[in-house]
Amino acid sequence: MILNFSKDTPIFTLPSSITYSDADLMISNYDVTDVGELHQFTLRPYEARVYRLRR
Repeated sequence: MILNFSKDTPIFTLPSSITYSDADLMISNYDVTDVGELHQFTLRPYEARVYRLRR
């Protein structure tokens, strides 16, 4: 789960200790066009995303 509880737009960075071979976006409250890039992205205000990561 990746959650932004503010009106700000922080940059999310996936910790390097988390590795995966495939990711599925399960649910989000915004349209997400680039599902494949999880290493770093900007969160929108009050954005929530839930991914399933596969090793």
